[in-house]
Amino acid sequence: MKSCRLLLVFIIVCQYACAQIRPASDSTQIPPGNVVVIGSVTTVSGNYATLKIEEVVGSGQGIINVPAAGQQMPVRITKDIKLRTGEKVRGYLKENLEADASRSSYELVQVKKQ
Repeated sequence: MKSCRLLLVFIIVCQYACAQIRPASDSTQIPPGNVVVIGSVTTVSGNYATLKIEEVVGSGQGIINVPAAGQQMPVRITKDIKLRTGEKVRGYLKENLEADASRSSYELVQVKKQ
């Protein structure tokens, strides 16, 4: 009987201790309305570029149209971001919904070169 109580206490303590461990994937904080992708720049023209998405790393809350791996998508780039054709980048995209929310346009707000 004593061993059953000891086993029960051990199980409860182990389950509580395991519940406190945060998975490694929780360390990336993505703001609402943003998507983080890894891709390569296929074209650059003025303040627009075309990205070929290789991987969707994650997305924040409220994303309506999530890009998919393999998709080529035009993105608007801000003045301070300089891109060249053929570069591999990790991009933070901000989703801008159109009037009926069936289509989205994306703005490249931050870039890390890979």
